[in-house]
Amino acid sequence: ADLLPDIARWCLVTGPNLPEPEFQKLLAGARPGVELHRFRSDFPALLAAARLSVSQAGYNTVCDILRAECRAVLVPFARGGETEQTTRATRLMAMDRATVLREADLSPQTMAQAISAALRTSTPGTTMDLDLDGAAGTAHLLVSDSW
Repeated sequence: ADLLPDIARWCLVTGPNLPEPEFQKLLAGARPGVELHRFRSDFPALLAAARLSVSQAGYNTVCDILRAECRAVLVPFARGGETEQTTRATRLMAMDRATVLREADLSPQTMAQAISAALRTSTPGTTMDLDLDGAAGTAHLLVSDSW
């Protein structure tokens, strides 16, 4: 936020896994205009109103971002040889649906650059051929003889 002073309002959702001392340190150091939350029950609506989402590339979060038609910077979790999020983020970048910042390249400066670049892109539209209802599709497959 300090590197991008033109952005007046930030909403940070840490998730439940950030240790409490780190959460409290972030909360104490937050400048005016920066809201910090562990969880938001209105996350999909929050994304729909956002100019940009900065997230990892988990399945549910990516589906929420795509449904909201929100610009995105994705920083896929890649430690321990994980490839799922990187594969998903790379595919979305190839579809012009996200800017990707590799975890290994993450710094305040590279994050600010990725955010600035993503904000210069046009807002993604609805012209995409992706099924975002995986739970219903899986349930249908499980109760049918289609698989």
